[in-house]
Amino acid sequence: MALGFKPRWQLQPGRAGASHRAHPPASRAPSTRGAPPARGDALQPHPLRAAPSPGAARPGALQPRERRRPPRRSPHRPAGRRPRRARQAPQHRPARPQCPGVGGGFWRARRLNVSSEMESPLRILIVGAGSVGQLYGLHLARAGEEVHVLVRPRYAEGARRGYRLYERRRDFKQHAIFTPDGVWTDAEELPRGHFDAVILAIPSTGLKGPWLASLARSLGDATLITLTPGLDDVAIIAEHIDRDQIVRGLITSVSYPAPLPGESCPQPGTAYWFPPLTPALFEGPSNRVTPIVNALKRGHMSSKSVRGLAEKAAFGSGLLMPIVAHMETVGWRLDRLRDEKLSELVATMSQIRAILEATLGASAPLPMRLLTPATVKLLTRIAPRVPPFNFEVYLQVHFTKVGAQTRMFLDDYVAKGQAHNLPTGAIAELREQLGEA
Repeated sequence: MALGFKPRWQLQPGRAGASHRAHPPASRAPSTRGAPPARGDALQPHPLRAAPSPGAARPGALQPRERRRPPRRSPHRPAGRRPRRARQAPQHRPARPQCPGVGGGFWRARRLNVSSEMESPLRILIVGAGSVGQLYGLHLARAGEEVHVLVRPRYAEGARRGYRLYERRRDFKQHAIFTPDGVWTDAEELPRGHFDAVILAIPSTGLKGPWLASLARSLGDATLITLTPGLDDVAIIAEHIDRDQIVRGLITSVSYPAPLPGESCPQPGTAYWFPPLTPALFEGPSNRVTPIVNALKRGHMSSKSVRGLAEKAAFGSGLLMPIVAHMETVGWRLDRLRDEKLSELVATMSQIRAILEATLGASAPLPMRLLTPATVKLLTRIAPRVPPFNFEVYLQVHFTKVGAQTRMFLDDYVAKGQAHNLPTGAIAELREQLGEA
C-alpha cells in the first residue's frame, strides 16, 4: 500500500525543509518514491502552486540577510567612542582613605568606617609599641580593627601623636601613619573584659615583673598572643592565664628604627620588610587563631596557622642566637666571623641542636642538621645580599637593644644541657666572652 509521501517540490511554499502542512494531492496515484525519473521528463510543479518567475528565488531557499541600518546618533552627543561607565567600588568593603603626602604613598591607617553589614571590629591591645608592635598595629588598623597600645609612661606622648612606618623595598618613598585608638600606661587601669585579643610584642625578658599578673586579671576571656621567642615563655604565661587562651606566634618580618646609620629617610620612623615566602605564623585553638589571622590578612600582612610552631621557633632561635652572639664578639662583621669564628660557631650550633632535640623530643630540621663550616660560610655570604638594607648594621642595632635576651638564651641552653648530661663547653665559653649586657 502506497504511503503517499510528497516530493519536496510539492510542500507548502516558504518552508526550507519538510513541512507538516503539505497540500493534499488532487488524486491519489501510485507512489513512485525511489524510482528514477524517465529520461527526458522534466519535474513539474504542484498543480495548486504557481510557477515561479524566471528572476525569482526558489521557494524555501535561504534569502540574503537584510543589512541593518545603523542607529541614528543623537545630535546632542559628539561623535566618537561611548564613554565607559566609571567602575564603582564594592559596597561590602570600606574604601581605603587616601591623603596627599610624600611620594603619593601616604595614608592614615586609622580605624576604617566599617559598614553595618560587616561584623564589629576586634578590640586589640598591643603590649609594647616598639618596632614589632607598630608593625602589627599598622596592619590590624588597616583591617579596620580597634587597636590600643600599652606602653611605658615616657612613650605615651609619642604613641598619641602616631607612628610613621616605611615599607622597605629599595627606598623610603612610601610611608603610613598608625595612630592607636587608645594609649594605656598601666595594666591596672585596663577595663576588665574590654579587649578581644592581647598581643605581647616584647622580648622574653619583659615577662618578668608584676605587670603580667595585673594584665591577666583584666584579660577576661580574651585571647593572649605571645610573640616572645623563648622556649619556656608559654609556660611562664600559663601560670597566670588559662593555657587554652594562649596563642603562640612567630615573627618572620624585619622591623627596626629608621634610619639606620648610613641610611637617609624624610623623617625618623620605623622601617619594616617582609622576606619572600615568610608569612607570620600562629599556633593555638582554631577559634582563637582564625580571627587574628584573618584580620592580618585583611590588613595585607601574610599570615597562617600552623602546627608544631614551638619546635620551629625553638630551632630557629637555636640557629640565630649563636650567630648573633659570635658576631657581637667580632664587632658585628661577617668577614671576621668567617675568618676567626667559623669552627667555634659550628661547634656551638651542634651543641645547641643536641640540647633542643633532647628537650623537645623532636629531630632538628634538615637545614640545621646539614650545617658544616662550608655551608655556614656560604650562608654568611648570601644572607647580606637578600635584604634591602645593611644586614650587619641591622643586626648590631637590633640585637644590641635586646642583648639581655641573647644572654638569657645562652644561659638557658647551658642549664638544659647540664640537665640532660650533654656537652655545653662551646656555649659556656661563648657566654663568658659576651659578659653582661
